[in-house]
Amino acid sequence: MGKAFRGVRAPAGTALMAVLAALAACAGAPRPGSLRAPVVVDGATESAAALRPGQELVVRLRSNPSTGYAWSLVQGAARVLAPAGEPLFEPDANAQGRLGAGGMETWRFRAIATGRDALRFEYRRPWEKDAPPASTATVDVEVRAEGS
Repeated sequence: MGKAFRGVRAPAGTALMAVLAALAACAGAPRPGSLRAPVVVDGATESAAALRPGQELVVRLRSNPSTGYAWSLVQGAARVLAPAGEPLFEPDANAQGRLGAGGMETWRFRAIATGRDALRFEYRRPWEKDAPPASTATVDVEVRAEGS
């Protein structure tokens, strides 16, 4: 028969540090439904979003600024949302330097209070004041407190 193996034990402090490091790594990753995970609404003309106070809402709308059209926010849901920066345009990934290529316009908001409201966007040329918008998008927003 062989000799019995004697286990080597690491100092208790080393094991504790390893556990704390693992927990810290997990804490940094956003979980779906957590306050750090944004709610993304992608290009629908009618959509809804449910958020918690402090959570971010990202609205992505198809756009082509080279045509003169731009999205404008005509109803801002100010009772429950606050803008979180300026809208940004990102050209389509496959457009790579092509003039006149479309992309996505991204609008970001932060939930500031509980309640219901709506965001309404219009896609139009700013100089055509009397023309109807080429497209509209509405996002019905509900911000609920934790646990409700």
